[in-house]
Amino acid sequence: MITISIILLLLVFAALTWVIADLQRLKKHNTGIRKVPHQNARQEVMNSVLSEEFFQAHLQLNETVKSLDQQFHSDLQDAQQKLLVSIESNGKSMFDQELAAYQQAMSEARKVLVSITAETHKQLLTLHDTVHTGAQAAVEQEKKILMHQFETHLGDVVTQYLEEVLGEGVDLGAQKNYILKQLDITKAEMIQDINDKF
Repeated sequence: MITISIILLLLVFAALTWVIADLQRLKKHNTGIRKVPHQNARQEVMNSVLSEEFFQAHLQLNETVKSLDQQFHSDLQDAQQKLLVSIESNGKSMFDQELAAYQQAMSEARKVLVSITAETHKQLLTLHDTVHTGAQAAVEQEKKILMHQFETHLGDVVTQYLEEVLGEGVDLGAQKNYILKQLDITKAEMIQDINDKF
């Protein structure tokens, strides 16, 4: 639509230029001729007709320019509206795409975090079980060593205790076997009591 308007404007401009050029040619041609009253009247009529044609062409050119200007502003407003709608649509589309990409990235990050957390929890449980098992084994080993020492040295401890309590002059030779036999009988009970307390 704009191109038709421009073509019309150019045609009107060309016609106006042609009329002006024709007037100038006539004016140059008339300056060399001697003016006769009859020719003056004829010249005045011709100038009057040409002035009227020029005036009409000028009015028509003004109307065409106004019409083209209005059409141009109307087309410009339409193009502006279409551009705004396009920008809004594209902007919303781009925003929606970016939001979807952000949500996807957050979802993937959440999955990775859950996976890492689950793996860490699993490793902690395994480490806990390993440490607990190792600690229990160490405690049991220590208990066995202490019990072995207790069993091994029980007789010596009791003998030394009795000697300290009864004095050095007491002969435990005859009673030693009896005491050791009684200790052997109660030793199992004592070991059970010690195991229960640990």
